[in-house]
Amino acid sequence: GIRRDGIDILVDLSGHSKDNQLLTFVLKPAPVQVTAWGHALGTGLSAIDYLFSDPIVLPKERRDRMAETVVDLPCVVCFEPQSPAPDIPPRPAERPPTFGAYHRLEKVSPETYAMWSAVLKAVPKARLVFKSPDFEHARHRTRVLEAFTSRGIDPQRLELRGKTVHYEHLRQTTDCDVMLDSFPHGGGISTVEALWMGVPVVTRQGQAVQTRLASSFLTLLGLEANIATGFDGYVALAKTQIGARSHLATLRATLRERMLKSPLCDHAGYTRAVEAHYREFWDRWCAS
Repeated sequence: GIRRDGIDILVDLSGHSKDNQLLTFVLKPAPVQVTAWGHALGTGLSAIDYLFSDPIVLPKERRDRMAETVVDLPCVVCFEPQSPAPDIPPRPAERPPTFGAYHRLEKVSPETYAMWSAVLKAVPKARLVFKSPDFEHARHRTRVLEAFTSRGIDPQRLELRGKTVHYEHLRQTTDCDVMLDSFPHGGGISTVEALWMGVPVVTRQGQAVQTRLASSFLTLLGLEANIATGFDGYVALAKTQIGARSHLATLRATLRERMLKSPLCDHAGYTRAVEAHYREFWDRWCAS
């Protein structure tokens, strides 16, 4: 069907995820094949010609490991916020320092629990709001509480929240001062949504692509200072960030506007970049 329809450029949006169509791509039904957006790690298939990424998510020194030719976009993905989005209220003065972690549990490794526990020990007055759809089930709540208490954290410092509708999920983001990223699988949409709601994110950057999505978003917004390396660097950065009250207030008031002016929300510019690359791919194939 793909050949019959005369498709010139075929784009994979799944990578090695469930119910993917990579076997179709192996047959090379289109002259130019691209993987993008749905799976940022590449496919390992020589039949796929190009992988869309950006210089932070996939640095140049690691690209010789990829089967595809890596092509940079203004950012690895573009963000379209919910409309209307909740307003960002002022931070309640009486609220204790509050970290947030809004992640699916499969992303939260033992190393992440260790880092978050170390952060809470480093900031004794702070609390952590951990929100995940998995907390609708008591067994997951019990397991997570044990992960913290076994590392010396008083469960009274933790608030576990379950699934909500998306608008309420965004609104509850503003109940936090600083969001903590997971490691080694960091957040993607959870990062940009937190930033959209005026809440900065502390991330730990590694070598693997899945540790670098938040770094890409933060860099685009001029927040490179929120990118840590290593366990101790992450803990120290989280402590510094939560204590910078005036800086947090400024970010709360300005981050959304900063995002709107950045490549993250420049949908037209992003689309033009994709179209230009498609034309380049096609011209190159025709010339070959």
